[in-house]
Amino acid sequence: MRNVWSIVARDVRRLLRVPAAWVIVLGLAVLPAFYAWVNIIGFWNPYGNTANVRVSVVNRDRGTESAPIAGVDLGDRIVDSLGDNHDIGWAFVDEDTAMRDVKSGRSYAAIVIPEDFSDRLAELIADGGAQRPALEYFVNEKVSPIAPKVTDTAANTVDRQVNATFVSTVSEVVAQAVNQAEAQASDSA
Repeated sequence: MRNVWSIVARDVRRLLRVPAAWVIVLGLAVLPAFYAWVNIIGFWNPYGNTANVRVSVVNRDRGTESAPIAGVDLGDRIVDSLGDNHDIGWAFVDEDTAMRDVKSGRSYAAIVIPEDFSDRLAELIADGGAQRPALEYFVNEKVSPIAPKVTDTAANTVDRQVNATFVSTVSEVVAQAVNQAEAQASDSA
């Protein structure tokens, strides 16, 4: 054991005499810890910093003139509610720009509200509708390995906005129908 300590002491004395060795020893001691800290900070909360993730939204909805919700443009309502949401970097563009941005990697995804979105919702409210209104969703999975997960979060946000818009619209229609029925009952009484 005495030989071990003498070897260690001799190596420490040699290291202290050569400044280039100090740099190497400090580099070997500090660099791995620094690398680990940078990675831990970078990946600590990948879903918490999604405001810079660009998702293009295209509103092609024409609105509807169907009886239950005449004059309502659900696409505009969805776009307005997404504009208030700052969790994702929403970009409201035309369809050609959105597809070009997704293909080039400028946007991680594109969500397209089709032309007949409000009409399909009106049919669904009026008579059960043959087709449920649906959004078109395009994602560029090559931009980043985490992009599909983050853009799925964006799609879920849009889905929640659509559901909230649907519920509020149906509530308005039902309230108007009840008010009209009450007014007719009052008039006939």
